[in-house]
Amino acid sequence: MLAATGRQGYVDGAPGVYQLDLRFAEISGPGRPNTRLYDVIAEGAVILPSHDTALEVGSFAADDHTFYVAVTDGQLNVRLVGRRGYLPPVINAIRAVLRPDR
Repeated sequence: MLAATGRQGYVDGAPGVYQLDLRFAEISGPGRPNTRLYDVIAEGAVILPSHDTALEVGSFAADDHTFYVAVTDGQLNVRLVGRRGYLPPVINAIRAVLRPDR
């Protein structure tokens, strides 16, 4: 189950290593680089610093990232932290899969 409040959320599950798939896209119009800048934090660590989807892939294009994150407390915590003076962070999809093989 994914519960979210604004740009913060968590996934309840068993402790272990999770494959965290994050999907971004700048779809609210012609996104310009350097207008939306933010950090993605998982389990207290910055996993995607200074992320700018429009700069990385442009507008109306998929920007997919995969990370492996260790969870010890049964909650996979993910936060998007916007930088002051920029548009707020946007994420289009999150998938978390327990990976006992990791």
